[in-house]
Amino acid sequence: MAILPVYQIAVSVETSSGTYSVLNGIENVSEAVGRIVNTYHFLEDAGFARSHATGAAPSFTFTGRRIAGDTAQDFIFGKKYSFGDDAEFSLKIVVTTDPSSTPATTTTITCDVTLADCQEYNGGTTDDSAISITLNLNGAPTVS
Repeated sequence: MAILPVYQIAVSVETSSGTYSVLNGIENVSEAVGRIVNTYHFLEDAGFARSHATGAAPSFTFTGRRIAGDTAQDFIFGKKYSFGDDAEFSLKIVVTTDPSSTPATTTTITCDVTLADCQEYNGGTTDDSAISITLNLNGAPTVS
């Protein structure tokens, strides 16, 4: 079963309730859950550890090609040198199972994010500019 995600960026001042635009030009996405794990060594475990997940710091890294004029890319790269609230916006991920399957299922994941890193000008002289964007999630995502 194919999973077809679409990544959208809130491109207005509001975060969760903003106007969203599809992030185009993306060739690869990697998700890092960033689990926070505490490790304990109890006497009864004869030297072996027990781990307990206590939190997470999820992030998404997108790589692809710069498309000047793309609303979402222009919005993100316009925040390249921003800090604080100016570097925050909302990410929406719409995941649809293979639409040819019956029934197709759609899940929407929404979360406010902080622009953690972005690289706009990279690549060889004969290539379009390679980009990299890392977004850190702020709080728990809403899944619907």
